[in-house]
Order: sequence, then C-alpha cells, then structure tokens
Amino acid sequence: MTLYYVVITQQWNYKKLLGYVRWDVLAWVGAAIALGNYMKTYGGAWEAMIKASMLDPHTFIGMLIISAIGFVASFLMGSSGKFVAIAVLMAQVFGIEYFLWFFALDFTGYLLSPTHKCVMVGNRYFGTPLSTYYKALATWGGLLLATAGIITFVL
Repeated sequence: MTLYYVVITQQWNYKKLLGYVRWDVLAWVGAAIALGNYMKTYGGAWEAMIKASMLDPHTFIGMLIISAIGFVASFLMGSSGKFVAIAVLMAQVFGIEYFLWFFALDFTGYLLSPTHKCVMVGNRYFGTPLSTYYKALATWGGLLLATAGIITFVL
C-alpha cells in the first residue's frame, strides 16, 4: 500500500508514508493468516481423524460432539475458504442430509472467530468495539443455527 501511495502521490518521504501504516493491524492480520496456514498444514491429519471417528450423527451426543469439532475448527481457522471445506468434509463423512447444519454451524464459528480478518481490521484499524461486532454476529449466527436446526432436524 505504501508503494501505491509513492506512485500515485509522487511523494518520496518514506518516513511520512510509513507513518500511515497501522503496524498493529498488519501484525494481527499476519498472525491470523499464519494461524490459518498452520491449521491448513495439518489438514490431512484432521481429515483422517474425522473419517476414522466412530461418532454416530443419529444420536444426540454423537451429533453434539461432531458439531463441536466442526465449530471449534472453523473458529480456530477464521477463514471463509476453510469453514466451507470443513462443512463439506463433515457432510461427506456423516451424510449429505446434514450439510445445511454443518454449513450454518461452521459459518457461525468462522464469523465469531477472533482470527476473522474483517472483525480484526474493523476493531484494530477503525476502533469499533469487539462487543459491537459480537452482538451482531452472535445474533446472526444464532438465527442461522436455529433455522438450519429446524430444517435439518425437525422438518
């Protein structure tokens, strides 16, 4: 971005230009990306663990554990591409009839993740309080889960 300003403004005062960079935001976003890549590195082990599990999605406890695993994985990764991959993997292993549930659950985990880059940039750069984000995102996630739960398990 600094190079962009140099080219557009024809300003060569690097100290001034680098003063515009929010290094704390850059560090947090970099850490989020690094954590996501770390989790991606062990994707094969994750997939093997899920496929080898003896969890039964037809029991309440089995579905609760399966759901918790998907939610926590999506929460830790905080990535739009990775939450979808987890939802698809879970549906492939436990049944396509649960795809809507896994999608809504993993999407909610992704939205609430502290490594979700949009929340992080909004908080660190614009100063929006995390409580503002989490109030809105938790409400939306709750509505998504309620809708997906009714459609998947009741109807």
